Amino acid sequence: MHVKTYRVYIFAFIMFVVISALQHFYMYMCVCIFHTAPELPIFERRNWLIHLHYVRKEFETCKSLVKEQMAETGGMCEYAVYVQGTVGKPSWYT
Repeated sequence: MHVKTYRVYIFAFIMFVVISALQHFYMYMCVCIFHTAPELPIFERRNWLIHLHYVRKEFETCKSLVKEQMAETGGMCEYAVYVQGTVGKPSWYT
């Protein structure tokens, strides 16, 4: 093979690598720009804190946190509703 032929093969390979890299970069940018998650309110933002006080049996603190969470979310926090129901049960019910 001639030197010119090798140069053509090397040039073609380099172009293939560059085009592939650009295609991957373009796909990455499309995913980042067009497929970002919409901003949604986080209803379960304080579930960990409610749970922490619940398992420690600090029910008064738990009730106040549940009340705040329910006011912020309009009653849409499922765990807060659950804890409110279990903390509010009479002792003879269990």
